[in-house]
Amino acid sequence: MSSNQLRNWKDNSKFQRNFTTRGRMKDRIISILNERYPNASTSWFKEIPKLAGQLEYLLYEKANSYDEYRDEGTIEERISQLENCISNNQNREEIQDDRRQVLKRQQHRLLLLRHASKCPHERDCPITPHCAQMKKLWNHVLRCSDDNCKEKCKPTRLLLVHYSKCCDVDCRLCIPVRETIRFNIKKSRQME
Repeated sequence: MSSNQLRNWKDNSKFQRNFTTRGRMKDRIISILNERYPNASTSWFKEIPKLAGQLEYLLYEKANSYDEYRDEGTIEERISQLENCISNNQNREEIQDDRRQVLKRQQHRLLLLRHASKCPHERDCPITPHCAQMKKLWNHVLRCSDDNCKEKCKPTRLLLVHYSKCCDVDCRLCIPVRETIRFNIKKSRQME
C-alpha cells in the first residue's frame, strides 16, 4: 500500500466517520481490558480509559486501512501485540535505569578509592565514613593477584585500569569522575 493510500484513509474528509469509529473502538478496548483483568486493583481500573486511549491511538496509527483498523476479528490479538511492545519498552527503560545505577556506583567507588588513596586519616575520616573500608580495599587491590579472590578486587582492579587508561572524551564512566575531581581540587585551592 502506498503512502498516499495510507494517508487517504485518515484524511480530514473522513474525520467524522473516523472520530465516531475511534470512540467506539476505545469503548471496545476498555471492555476487552476489563474482561482480561477482572481482578485488577481499583487504581488500575481508573487507569483503563487512559490506557485504552493510548492503545486506540496506536491501533489507528499502525493500521494500513480503515477496515484493518476496525477489524473486530483481530482486535484482541493486535492489543496483545501492543501490550507486549509497551511492556518491552518498559523493560528497556528498567534495564537502562539499572545500567545508570551501576554506572553511578562505579563512579562513586572510583571517587571513594581516590579519596582513600590520598587520605592521611587511618580512622575516623571527617570526609567520608567509607574511607577505612576503601583504604582496606585499595591496599588489597594493590597486592592481590588471585583471580578467584573473594574480596571482589578483580572488578575494582578492572575499573581502576579502565579509568587510568581511558582516553574517551565521551566516556560516561570517567568524564563525570574527572570533572568531580577537578571541581574538588579547585574548591580546595580556593579555600586555602
